[in-house]
Amino acid sequence: MRLDSSDASASGRERAYAASANAPAAQTPLGIEAAKANDGTGAPRLPHHRDLYYDGDWHVPDGGYADTFNPATGENLGLCAEANAADIDRAAQAAQRAFAAWRARPPQARAQVLHALAKRLREHADELAWIDAVNGGNPIAEMTGDVHAAAAQLDYFAGL
Repeated sequence: MRLDSSDASASGRERAYAASANAPAAQTPLGIEAAKANDGTGAPRLPHHRDLYYDGDWHVPDGGYADTFNPATGENLGLCAEANAADIDRAAQAAQRAFAAWRARPPQARAQVLHALAKRLREHADELAWIDAVNGGNPIAEMTGDVHAAAAQLDYFAGL
């Protein structure tokens, strides 16, 4: 089922979020704050935020929302943002604007940001791997390795 942004009212999105995530959780801009189900399993749950994140804020997508499914079980994981060309253009423009400030930062300051991001990925490796596994059907162990590989790449580029 696909919903256009004009069809997805805030209350409708909130209902979709509530259906796909047991209860609201504190979120980081990346939406990866530790979030455990309230059903006693302690299993990770899907992020509450399902909009697009760029330019330091969450944005309702012009492309609308679509259901996403666990390919292994067919379980509906809830609505996720679908970016269209206008969404992508706005995100690319925001990145271009941010580049000047990033470029002006001293290399050591940029390295600190990359190392902090790598640390954050490692701290949430299990949760990120679980999310990727239920969304993509890949083994959790493989996805955990991918998270650590991404963190290692950030550390590598921080050292250049």
